[in-house]
Amino acid sequence: MPDRSLRAIFHVLTKGPKGIAEVRRKELERWTRRAKELDGTERNLFSEAPAEVQARWGRHPDAAEALKGPWRGKRTQLLLEMALEAGVPSARMVIELLRSGAPPFGEVPRSGAFAEKEHLATKSFKDVLQGTKWSLPVLRATVRPHKDRRVDQEVWERTEEEVAEGKAIGPLTEEQASQMFDGIWAPCRRVGLMQGDSIRPIDDFSEFGHNGTSETGDYIELGGVDAVCGLMKAWAEAARDDGQVRVERLGGGRAATPRLCRPPRASPLRASTRSTTSL
Repeated sequence: MPDRSLRAIFHVLTKGPKGIAEVRRKELERWTRRAKELDGTERNLFSEAPAEVQARWGRHPDAAEALKGPWRGKRTQLLLEMALEAGVPSARMVIELLRSGAPPFGEVPRSGAFAEKEHLATKSFKDVLQGTKWSLPVLRATVRPHKDRRVDQEVWERTEEEVAEGKAIGPLTEEQASQMFDGIWAPCRRVGLMQGDSIRPIDDFSEFGHNGTSETGDYIELGGVDAVCGLMKAWAEAARDDGQVRVERLGGGRAATPRLCRPPRASPLRASTRSTTSL
């Protein structure tokens, strides 16, 4: 169990609901004040961003319009400061990708936040582009209306919204796309995925090999049942039968001078609970 998770367990058990609520309130107020202080910086960063990135940054495709009135766009400088304080690995790299735009394909630099495992590309951009001679005919021959007309209608309307917001261009015919990109482009099928009562447009970049051009050194390990059981075990062991809250950090080390603290009466433990920790 990571130390940060053990630390969270300890604070929840010793501070109680009211104590945790107070911590959250103070943190929210602190970062809200900092957001106002950074308002000018955020506007300058937005103004310097590429036009195609601004549409996703300022909630409006027109930069001049986005800069009017209170700032409502992304606060990348604020996010950077929060990430650095929280110890997020490669925080500066991630924020730079937010500001300049992240490539959807190709090499994705390691973030340092996940396990290291090399995942090499299975295709080159050249492979995908050369495959257009068969992918386009396949796409033409297999485009069919969805059995539920609402799906196609929702996908079309959402696409029009993206164009209006500056997040996409079009619609374009094959001839127009070829003229715009000098004949060097590869198609991708857009479909509608039904999720409960909602419909989400999906660009299927796996069908014609686009996703195969990506490579990274990050490997996301999904915890699954083992992680849930480990968390339950950590909670159970922290709250002891004698009323103490004790958390053992990784490596079994404990502070030379343990800190005792009594949780407030609002704590789920009884008021006389004591805690010992090195956190």
